[in-house]
Amino acid sequence: MRPIHFEGAQIIGKPKNWDDAKDGQCIGLPAMVGVLPNGMKSFTSVWKPSDEERIAISLGANIALSSFGVQTPVTLSAADIDGPIVPFADDISSETA
Repeated sequence: MRPIHFEGAQIIGKPKNWDDAKDGQCIGLPAMVGVLPNGMKSFTSVWKPSDEERIAISLGANIALSSFGVQTPVTLSAADIDGPIVPFADDISSETA
């Protein structure tokens, strides 16, 4: 799945100590930042499955969630939100080749 840009989202950057050479590529994540009634911040990102992933899901595949660093409470839901897919550096270099 790939993150998408969507209305109301802002780019959340990589962690300050992240080293792409050592830790792997980390792109900015489009996310809508909100504040819950208890004052806690919430971050909502939207992910678009590839055609292959959509088929796998329709055939009963589950969705895995991985989190790096401090684990925060999360929720997953279906959302009728669309937008352009966020390119990775590999995508950009392959498009220009």
